[in-house]
Amino acid sequence: MKLFVKGSKKTASSLSVLLDTFTVGDYFYTQKKSSLYRFEEGSILHQNLQLRENWDAFEAAICLVKALLVSQMPGKAAPKLYTLFRLFLEQLTCSPAILRATFFVKILKHEGILHLSDPSALSETYRFGGEVFHENTPSSIAFSVEEEAFLFILSETTSLTKLSSLDLPKTFEEKIALLFDQTYTQMS
Repeated sequence: MKLFVKGSKKTASSLSVLLDTFTVGDYFYTQKKSSLYRFEEGSILHQNLQLRENWDAFEAAICLVKALLVSQMPGKAAPKLYTLFRLFLEQLTCSPAILRATFFVKILKHEGILHLSDPSALSETYRFGGEVFHENTPSSIAFSVEEEAFLFILSETTSLTKLSSLDLPKTFEEKIALLFDQTYTQMS
């Protein structure tokens, strides 16, 4: 949503800290007769300044924002997903690659695109986008049973400590990013 600030440029510039990249705040606005919204007041909740000190975390934060922009409809309510986004922003300096991969998996699950089974129930099949198929079926991405077990852990784990302790292969993280990109490229 876009907001406009009524008043002088001096008033708008004093509010610029509310518009800093990755600043989380409360923003109060009123809707006008058209589709425009007027900013009334706001307050900063968290500035996430730690992201400016770690390049990998900053890049991961950009990926999280892009993931939200391509996967969520404007104005669509998804409070749990946005709470997770805020929590991950605050923790990205610890393990940016794992949190980025986890966020992609959780969005795919949240949107009903990725359907994962309990790893103990898996056979020698492979998964792409929630559909199980055998190894010889043509696909752009295939996850092994071991990788699917990791997908299940990423989708179900609610402990940041447990996520931070995982050691995911770089190729697996790249497969998750590719799956996410392909899913939303095909949908647009």
